[in-house]
Amino acid sequence: MVQPPKFNPSGTLPKGNRTTEVALIGLSLLGLALTGAAIGRELRSVHARPEAPAIGRIETVVREAKRRANASLVWENIEPNDPVWSGDGIFVGDGALASVRLADGSSLTVEPNTLIVVEQAAVQASPGMSVSLHSGSVIGRAGEKGLNVSVGEARAHIGAAGAAQVAATTPGTGQVVVLEGLAELRLDQGTPVEVATQQASVMSPSGVTNPVNLGVLLQKPAAGAAVYLSGLDTTVGFSWTGATDVIFELASDRSFGSLVHRQQVRGAQYSVSHLLPGSYFWRVRVPGAQGGLSEERALVLAQESAPVPLQPVRGQVLFLPGQTTAAFLWSVIPGATRYRLEIATDEACTQTVVAREVERPQWTTNAFAGEGTYYWRVRAVSPDGASRPWSAAIPFRLVLAPLPQAPELYEPEIVPKPAQHGSWLLTALMSTAHADEPGPTPTGVLLRWQLILEAVKYTLQVADDPDFAHVVLNVTVIDTFYRWTVPERRQYWWRVRSIDSDSRRGDFSLAKVIEVEDIVLPALPATPAPPAAAPTPPVRRTQEREKPAPQAPTPARESTSNAKSEPALQKTFIWTTTWAPHGPFWDVSLGYATNFSAVSSPTINLGIGTILTRGTTPILAVMRVGYHFAQERLAGPVRVTATEHVVPIAIGLRAGVPLGLVTPYLGASVLLGTFYGRLSAAGQPSTWELTAEPGAEVVCGAAVAVGRGELLLELRYAGLSHHDSTFALDGGGMAAVLGYRMNM
Repeated sequence: MVQPPKFNPSGTLPKGNRTTEVALIGLSLLGLALTGAAIGRELRSVHARPEAPAIGRIETVVREAKRRANASLVWENIEPNDPVWSGDGIFVGDGALASVRLADGSSLTVEPNTLIVVEQAAVQASPGMSVSLHSGSVIGRAGEKGLNVSVGEARAHIGAAGAAQVAATTPGTGQVVVLEGLAELRLDQGTPVEVATQQASVMSPSGVTNPVNLGVLLQKPAAGAAVYLSGLDTTVGFSWTGATDVIFELASDRSFGSLVHRQQVRGAQYSVSHLLPGSYFWRVRVPGAQGGLSEERALVLAQESAPVPLQPVRGQVLFLPGQTTAAFLWSVIPGATRYRLEIATDEACTQTVVAREVERPQWTTNAFAGEGTYYWRVRAVSPDGASRPWSAAIPFRLVLAPLPQAPELYEPEIVPKPAQHGSWLLTALMSTAHADEPGPTPTGVLLRWQLILEAVKYTLQVADDPDFAHVVLNVTVIDTFYRWTVPERRQYWWRVRSIDSDSRRGDFSLAKVIEVEDIVLPALPATPAPPAAAPTPPVRRTQEREKPAPQAPTPARESTSNAKSEPALQKTFIWTTTWAPHGPFWDVSLGYATNFSAVSSPTINLGIGTILTRGTTPILAVMRVGYHFAQERLAGPVRVTATEHVVPIAIGLRAGVPLGLVTPYLGASVLLGTFYGRLSAAGQPSTWELTAEPGAEVVCGAAVAVGRGELLLELRYAGLSHHDSTFALDGGGMAAVLGYRMNM
């Protein structure tokens, strides 16, 4: 009979078991240490590179590509201009492309879903760089020593200045299409097979097939080039040569098992619309058993927005006398290394006067042409020559000498319509001399403006909207006045600009309003007024209310109700303000704000709100618009001035507890801030940015009843900032403000 183990109240193990346990613990700790060391080695390998020089660099990346160093398990993203070392693995995923420029002048275009390893070691019988293709396809363009591309044990040597596409169809098997020059295909120690331009062959462990001439040659889109889509235009055009009665096939996979589009075409070009961004493969073949077949070419559709022109803005005047310079600025396109800027005399940019390629999103110039209106646009440039979207063409004006200034506008005057022409002074005198006599009916206004010495004439515009989208009068005059007959009773806006002897037009003046309600237009005969009534001059009405007319005192009467007898009423027009306690309110506040890292700044705020709930803890809904300004001068060899303007809009709630005349309260708000930042350096053009960011704010304060409203003392802390590569704008921080709230 087996005896059960005895219970050991001390909890200790026999000596033999303790030794085993200690050994197991030691082995576990050793395993953890080795694992940690291996992980640390892998993480360090991302940044640690061999001392040998790089054998190439990344030229372009469309979407995303990754790289893994030799003997490492860590993949890292790669960007244009990143170095490439011998033994690096490069992977390009779906809908992506990457190009590599090697040190010997060769180049590689890594197509979608492709994994390669780049090596510097040359094959003994085939000089030049070597590339191992593990999956996908690659286009190699050889330098002076050629280029080797291997798939398993088979190898293709592309001759000097030649180009070929190599695709790994199955493990150890590759299809080679020679695009330019010659290529030699062989197994490890086999006899080479020469493949010429526009020929295809297959190399596998069993051997190399004889070259086959391609019956159809694909033209556009080019091999290894991406097509960039912008906006809603997703139509892609395809073209080829060699046959005109063909079957066009477009698939989403390399084996053409998932066809996206298939069409029999009569001709040498075809277009497909409504394609989504991603990777595709296309080919063209001639029907029939003996029909010709083209290569199978990869196509990458990338959605990309055009650069946004920032400066000069639409309609801006560039004043560039002498050697004065101006900067053209635009937004950055991720992954772009070069940009093309064009300036033209027409909106379609067909009459180009400036064409430049630059590496940064800016270009500085002095006067590049004569005065006039020009248009500028910009786009990113691809090294493979792919067409990328242009920005909108932005008009601006180039000026080499000061323009005539805008005249100051005087207040419009109501004038009669005289039978003869004359100066504005004579017209005004006639109107004054006959003010008390029956005369002509006022039917127009006299518009006058400042005399500009350098101006020889003026352009006057009158519109029925403040944006001058609908201009009702557009005339050019040599005088500084114009009498205009008003067509209908409504409000109008007018403006004037000067023109000098060289027909150079200055800017328009600030627009003024013509109040047509004061002008009497021809109408039906009116009912005569009572003889005793004196004529009343026109009055601008603002707000109308009833005012009791004076009455003789009457004896008091007792009444048991709250009703009062209504006196006789007469109309008058005055400004009124009604105080409604515990209803809608407005407030204004002033204070000082600091973000603890930059200069402090004054702040001004204007708010409106209403009471949501009453009782022991009233809750208020508040909307506030603020403004604060900060400026800092940075010390250094170049004097730099940083300026920041912030307009935060806050919407939130306040909850208080009334304690007699004092009401302490707490609150929270969401913020939307508009930032304007500007960097100015002596002797250099300024850089500015306008943007908006969300944020939040908490508030504590107290309100003291003073007069018809409340005196406010608040502490506010806000989180509101914007950071990018150029500007660090902070519109938040702590603010102490003093204000006044009044009920409406």
